[in-house]
Order: sequence, then C-alpha cells, then structure tokens
Amino acid sequence: AVESLIEEVVRHRPEVVVYELRADRQADLAVLHLLKRAAPDLPLVLITAEGSLESERLIRELRPVYYAVQPVEPDEILDAVRAALARRGRHGQ
Repeated sequence: AVESLIEEVVRHRPEVVVYELRADRQADLAVLHLLKRAAPDLPLVLITAEGSLESERLIRELRPVYYAVQPVEPDEILDAVRAALARRGRHGQ
C-alpha cells in the first residue's frame, strides 16, 4: 500500500494530500516522510486522533499546511484543502 501511494504521488502529482494518521503513527510518519522526499512541495493536510506533544512535534517536522486532532468538522478540512490550493496557485506551482 505504501509503494502504491508513493507511486501515485510521483506519477500524478496531486495538488494536496489529506492524510489521517492511524494508531500506528510511526508507520504513517515514515510514509509521510517518504512522500515529502518524493514531492517536497506537496501540501499535506494531516489529521490525527491523538494529540500529544510528542505527536505534534513529529508531525510539525513534516511542515503540514494544516494539522488537526479529531474530531474535525468536514468543512474545516475542506477549508484547509482550499487554502492549500490557493497558496499553490499564488506561488505558481
């Protein structure tokens, strides 16, 4: 699954990735770091169920455009995606 996700990002270059971290966040963080290496300018919208200081520190290293702890309203995620798309448009990417 990890290989196919990274392959899709490299092949199709999405405008933004919305990713929900699971309980096994170490595996998710490894995937996200690979994504950032493959596509450094790719905006990440990250959502997690656990909001410890350690989790926040690890997630902030990825420099997401948006980071939230569940529960998150769908409109909030949609606004984050729109903001990421608008920012990419302004930077000519």
